[in-house]
Amino acid sequence: MSEHSTITASISCLCGKVSSQQIALASLVKSLNEVPLCHCSACRTTSGVLCTSYYSLLTPDPTLQPHLKSQYGDDQLVSNPYLREYVESPRLSRWFCGVCGAHALTQLKPENRYLIAAGLVVPTASSMSDSECVAVHWCVGETHDGGLSVFMPGSADSGGIACLIGSVDAANTPITRSTMLEHDVGENKTENSDEDILQAQCHCGGTSFTVTRPNDKSKAPWSPWPDMIVPYHSGSPKNPEYVKWWLRANDTKYFAGTCACNSCRLGSGFPIQCWAFIPKANLVMNQGNTFTYETGTMKRFESSPGVYREFCDTCGATVFWHCDERPGVVDVSVGLLRSSNYWGQGGGLAGMGNWESELC
Repeated sequence: MSEHSTITASISCLCGKVSSQQIALASLVKSLNEVPLCHCSACRTTSGVLCTSYYSLLTPDPTLQPHLKSQYGDDQLVSNPYLREYVESPRLSRWFCGVCGAHALTQLKPENRYLIAAGLVVPTASSMSDSECVAVHWCVGETHDGGLSVFMPGSADSGGIACLIGSVDAANTPITRSTMLEHDVGENKTENSDEDILQAQCHCGGTSFTVTRPNDKSKAPWSPWPDMIVPYHSGSPKNPEYVKWWLRANDTKYFAGTCACNSCRLGSGFPIQCWAFIPKANLVMNQGNTFTYETGTMKRFESSPGVYREFCDTCGATVFWHCDERPGVVDVSVGLLRSSNYWGQGGGLAGMGNWESELC
């Protein structure tokens, strides 16, 4: 029997509707300085991010449990009306906040266990420095190009432990890759035959659109500098020279980067949010319809005045970030981008151009 490190922490989503104080969590790996990151197709397309991370919930918490019956007993369950369930497979459900879209829980039904999305955990004082943390990458093979693991030193899981079900169970025994094959892991079912477009689609398919190559319309918008390039605490975001910073490689590719700010972390439920900065003119709804945010299963959350986040109201995937200050350039969740020779595999990392790897 292996021992897994435990912590006691509080959690909260961006809007605060899903929160709890002092709950007992266990790491999915043996040490707290190892950070498990799953890159599988299902995790990417249900969340919108390029990799997910979870803790195991050791004891049922009455302020978190969804309104369902369980082996824990009904007396320990209190309905949280803000939690929405997405049934990914008969064996697995994911729960997210219906107000802000943050992923909160994953339910492993055969074991009747719950995992807590790591991005919701409120940081606490720790004696461990960032340099002591090591990433453990799961399911990198499903990205085809390494995904975000290319930018994050660490080790690939070599024990066959697979996404979500390789965590500690009641007996602290890992479940192997062969068991994971019984789950629907959401392999990319959509391939792009046209190299001039890239399809974006969440896991349930309710939110689907295409991204076109940069063209003359891509240069039309104005935008202040993003925090990824000019951190707000160190410089002015003003862009008086009208630099088209979202275009790279001689205006043939789009700028993309990672963000770990509190809003993105709490809004997605995961520690790292990846955005591609796409002019609105290069976003097209399926069948060539004019792009609009009010389509399909998208739901809007205004995280602050004039700042908006869209997510899928069915599976909970983060989709867009945009604001009134720069309506012409939209942040697109990279985890939704599907395979293409031009853009690269596993979310378009290889072909997107220059990535900003610093976290804001």
